[in-house]
Amino acid sequence: MQKEVSDILVEKAEYNVWANKRIVDVLSCLKPEQLTQKIESSFTGIYPTIFHIWNAENIWLERLQGISLNSWPSRDINDKDNLHEFIQTSKLFLEFLEKNYRQKEFPFSEISYSNLKGDFMSNSVYEIVLHCLNHSAYHRGQIVTMLRQLGVTDIPSTDFIAYLRERE
Repeated sequence: MQKEVSDILVEKAEYNVWANKRIVDVLSCLKPEQLTQKIESSFTGIYPTIFHIWNAENIWLERLQGISLNSWPSRDINDKDNLHEFIQTSKLFLEFLEKNYRQKEFPFSEISYSNLKGDFMSNSVYEIVLHCLNHSAYHRGQIVTMLRQLGVTDIPSTDFIAYLRERE
C-alpha cells in the first residue's frame, strides 16, 4: 500500500505522542530531585529539556496555524503534575494534522512566519512537521541519556520501529 505524504506526517505525529508518553511515564516515577538535578547536555537537566521540547512543539504548531510568536511560550513544567501539558501539546499537533491532512496539497503548502528574532521565513508544512518531530526525537534521546546517568535502567524504547511493531 502506498501512503500519501499527509498520511506519513500523521503517522509520525502519532508516533511522537506515543514516544513522549513513554518518556513522561518514566519521568512520573522519578523523585523530584532527580527531575531537577543538573545534568549537562544541550540543556542543564531533564526539566529544561522537556520544557524545550514543549516550547518547540508549541511554537511550531502556532506557526502552522499562521501565528508567529516573538518569544517562547515560557510556561515552566516544574513538577510531575504538569507533565500532562507536554503530552497535550503533542496531541494538539497531531489533531491539527488530522484535521487538515485530507487536503491533497496540504503538505506542500507554504507557511510564512517570523522566527523569534523577527526574521521572515517560509517553509512547506511537511518541512516544518518533519523538522519539529525530528527535533523532539533528538531531545528525547538526550533525556534517555540523562535518565541512564541517574541510574534509571527501566527505560522503554522510543524508536519509530518499536512504535510500528507495537501498533501492529
